[in-house]
Amino acid sequence: MLTGEIVRILFPLFALCLMSMESVATIESGEVLGGESLAEGGSFIKLEVPFDESDPDNTVGDDTFQNPNLYGFDEGQNIEITIDIAVDILADGSGGEAGSGILPAGTTVASHYVFFDPAGTTSQFGTVSFDSDILAVLTSTETLEASDFLINNGVNYLNPSLRGLESGDVVSISGLRDITVDWVASTPGDYVRVLTEFSPGAVVPLPPAIWLFSAGCMVLAGVGRRSRPQAEQARRDQRSAGSTALRSSVSSRSPSALSRSALMAGSAARSKWSRNPAAWACARAC
Repeated sequence: MLTGEIVRILFPLFALCLMSMESVATIESGEVLGGESLAEGGSFIKLEVPFDESDPDNTVGDDTFQNPNLYGFDEGQNIEITIDIAVDILADGSGGEAGSGILPAGTTVASHYVFFDPAGTTSQFGTVSFDSDILAVLTSTETLEASDFLINNGVNYLNPSLRGLESGDVVSISGLRDITVDWVASTPGDYVRVLTEFSPGAVVPLPPAIWLFSAGCMVLAGVGRRSRPQAEQARRDQRSAGSTALRSSVSSRSPSALSRSALMAGSAARSKWSRNPAAWACARAC
């Protein structure tokens, strides 16, 4: 009984916890606004990892898309960095830029990858918006490589040494939660990493203790389901055994024994009344 009650109470709470961890996209939106990319029908596409829009699937960095679209996907989310990170563009906290600099250890960041991988040399102008304030943008080969520990998503990154913007390519912070890209890309494409503050919409991996709790609940539920029929059967067996014992006790007494008991009871009653004749007379009159 107790096991069943525990499961009935805890399991809905666990389910509620899981639902509360489901999320909206941390890259909220984007748009291609100009350039040859727009003329060729390019648009912004938010990729959900793992993705199959690339060839081969779930890869980026070596002509794996070859189309006029602007893409973005989320990397590691809400990670407290343990080392200082050199960045190419620091946010000034007011929707603008403060030049290059250092993002200090202890900062919690959500990482996002934004890129353009056209089939041939193509220009593009567009914007990307996020669900929390931008901290920094990384645009060079060195800063991208040094921050790859934030990837944490299973995507296969090809040709990492060929990343980084070329002269004339511009990525800028254009609002607290917005960047603008104005670039010309060819093989293998243009790639940048955007670091934002703690992302309220991020999917955070469940800690092992949660999965252990889930497994425990399922085990308890199974034990409870199995133990209930056994307990019911045990109670039925006890009632049956009690009834059998009672019938056996009554039937084991012989008729002569029952008669002797009745005679003894009658004799005792007469003895009682013989000691008090007045009470006996009164009882008979009544």
